[in-house]
Amino acid sequence: FNEQIYYCDLLIAVLIDREDNHLRQQIINLGIIDSLLKTFTTRDVRNITGSYPQVIYNILDNSQNNIRQQIFCKKPYQGLFRLIEAPDEEVVEQSLRTITEMLKYGIGSTKSVNDTNPHSKQVNQCDGFGKLQQILIRSKNPMVLHFAALSIGLLHKGKNIENTELGKKVILLLKMGLKKINDKKIQDDTETVLEILKENPANRQLIEYVMRSFPQLYVDDSDNEQDG
Repeated sequence: FNEQIYYCDLLIAVLIDREDNHLRQQIINLGIIDSLLKTFTTRDVRNITGSYPQVIYNILDNSQNNIRQQIFCKKPYQGLFRLIEAPDEEVVEQSLRTITEMLKYGIGSTKSVNDTNPHSKQVNQCDGFGKLQQILIRSKNPMVLHFAALSIGLLHKGKNIENTELGKKVILLLKMGLKKINDKKIQDDTETVLEILKENPANRQLIEYVMRSFPQLYVDDSDNEQDG
């Protein structure tokens, strides 16, 4: 168990901020992804650390689409959504972060603003949307909540969020994240998700409602300069 954690941490260190798709392909060819995904679906979640899903995230981050497609074909969502029910919040956060990155790839493969996220089917097969809603109900962790909101937003490309109260909460979390989270990548992803939601008229009305209700959420350049 400790040896596995060591190798996970080693892979994370090697992959972080590294654009090396040959290395990523080698990791896939060695069966490391398959082994991790099997661990996600079979091991007691209390015996999994945040390093496990973070390896998947670091392989996805800065990777080419052919790498992402290979991982998608291995059906990663079942194991990742199982991990978001873990008691360790680091495991939950890293799993949600990885889910968000995978869902972004799904969005990238669409051709029209009216196209829905093609990953929705695989997510629905493991009740992923329901589990994301449960996260919003039970979690108090700001980053966990933010990644859950990002994931819900990415699942609603080309369709409205039917539960109005859920939609308001998701938009509020995203807007709050823009003000409070000092991470360029997360801010960029949040802006992207909000733009995707705006493409749907019903979702755009929800965003406008939230902004009228909470005008303090408007972000200006001075906020970003102060954060930096």
